[in-house]
Amino acid sequence: MSAQAQKTPFKRVWQYAKPYKLVLTIATIGAILDAIVNGSFMMLFEYMIDDAFGNHNQKVIR
Repeated sequence: MSAQAQKTPFKRVWQYAKPYKLVLTIATIGAILDAIVNGSFMMLFEYMIDDAFGNHNQKVIR
């Protein structure tokens, strides 16, 4: 077997992706931030629906 065949698939892909390490890091951080923001929006929306419309709270609705 050649040395190339003994490498794991990740190591073989990593040699091509290595020059783009900064871009991959920024994209990963961006994806994590996107998930946090979307999750926070859903929590805010849940509060608005439950408290405003569920309890008929006029202060929250306005």
